[in-house]
Amino acid sequence: MTKGESNQGLDIVVALLSHYRFDCAGQTPEDLAVDWCVDYQINWVKLAIIEALYQGRYKSCSVEQILNSWQRRGQSTHHFNSEFENLIYSRLPLYQHPAAIAELTIDLEDLDLFGEIGNLVVQIPKPKRINWSRCELGKQPIDKFTPQAQVGDFYRKLKTVATLAGD
Repeated sequence: MTKGESNQGLDIVVALLSHYRFDCAGQTPEDLAVDWCVDYQINWVKLAIIEALYQGRYKSCSVEQILNSWQRRGQSTHHFNSEFENLIYSRLPLYQHPAAIAELTIDLEDLDLFGEIGNLVVQIPKPKRINWSRCELGKQPIDKFTPQAQVGDFYRKLKTVATLAGD
């Protein structure tokens, strides 16, 4: 692997950790990426992050556990398919550079309805107003609803249980 490919791989690892907001246990995504890529193949690191996302585990310790188990087995065994992997990569910002990702992160508390951060202008649309007068309520309240069909044994048993539970 060339140095350029290695740097691009590190940028992708950092982008995955940053964009999906992994809990990095007090380390920066850049430091984690370098630490992992020293001990593991960069391809494994990217796959382990995607596997952690697939499992709903957004912590760096989860990625480390996955990498350790793969290293013990001598091969990577992930459970996601290529569609999931493509979905994860497609949601990354266009620029994989960490500085670009930092510029795209915006704290909405710092914005007014129309705000400007640096040279990035953000327009937040006004919320739509709902005309509640047009919404009609049903003619019967829910608690007085009775089924129109014949009442069967199941309904009688259910009504008995509900009546006993209410006492």
